Amino acid sequence: MTFHSTRIGGAILSGDLPAKVERDYFPGLKPADFGLPAWTKVKDEIARGCAEAQSLWATRDTILEIDDQFAEAQTTGKPFISPLNPPPGDLRACHPPREP
Repeated sequence: MTFHSTRIGGAILSGDLPAKVERDYFPGLKPADFGLPAWTKVKDEIARGCAEAQSLWATRDTILEIDDQFAEAQTTGKPFISPLNPPPGDLRACHPPREP
């Protein structure tokens, strides 16, 4: 197989690397190796996992910020006003009753 758009210069990459990639030479990178269905793109799953991790990290930062505000309110004696809407313990935040 010839790759006209790839020119290998120097010794950083071997000349047969594009051919190895083309014929799936590198084991362990298929969706099945990660327990995913064959039609799933591993790259998309990695991106989805990164987005979820960023969201969880942002939530963590928000919780730590609220915790700092609460601790400051306790030490200063000023009332704490929750930035959460609805605030914790509000009946609007409850799950609906379960049906039997």
